[in-house]
This record gives sequence, structure tokens and C-alpha cells, in this order.
Amino acid sequence: MTTAPNVTYKVHLKATDDVQIVNNPIVFPDFSKIDYVEEPFSDITITTDNQVLGDVMKLADTHKGQLVDMGNQGALIALQYHIPTAEIAYYFSQRLKIDFTWVRHA
Repeated sequence: MTTAPNVTYKVHLKATDDVQIVNNPIVFPDFSKIDYVEEPFSDITITTDNQVLGDVMKLADTHKGQLVDMGNQGALIALQYHIPTAEIAYYFSQRLKIDFTWVRHA
């Protein structure tokens, strides 16, 4: 990637029924004008080795992930998470690549 990915937010403004679509922090409205903000979430599946299971779960929890289900896939464990898309785009996937040494199974 040559630029950081963008996530689109729906910003609901106070005192109006206006909704602004914002995908750049520079154009985010003044916080005093905001009623509430909607952000996109993603449902993801992470398949991992038992040796790093705790570390992967801790990483997902740190990035606001909510564990939905966990099950075995042969010798691996499949984790299903509901997580803010911004966390995946900006932080989570990069930390996952950096923090863990992957073990190849034949």
C-alpha cells in the first residue's frame, strides 16, 4: 500500500437530521456539533496455532475485538471476531504481521 487506508464514518449532527459521510479526519465536524458517530465493523476469522492463541486473542481484545466463536480446524484453532474496521485497517493487521513468528505445518 502506498497510502494509509480510509474507513468511512457516518456522523450524525445535533439539532438537524443531517448525516455527513466522513473518510478523512481533517474534514471531521467539530465535536460540539456531533450527536453520534456510526463506524463500520467487520466479522473476521483468524486461524492460528495453539502456541500463540493467547497472544492473538490478547491482540484482538486490545483492538476492540469481540470474540464471537472459537473452534478447532484440524490442528489449528479458528477464532471469529467482530472488530471495528478501522482497527483492522490501521493497527491490527500490522501488529499481527510484526508480533508473531509463523510456524509452517506440513
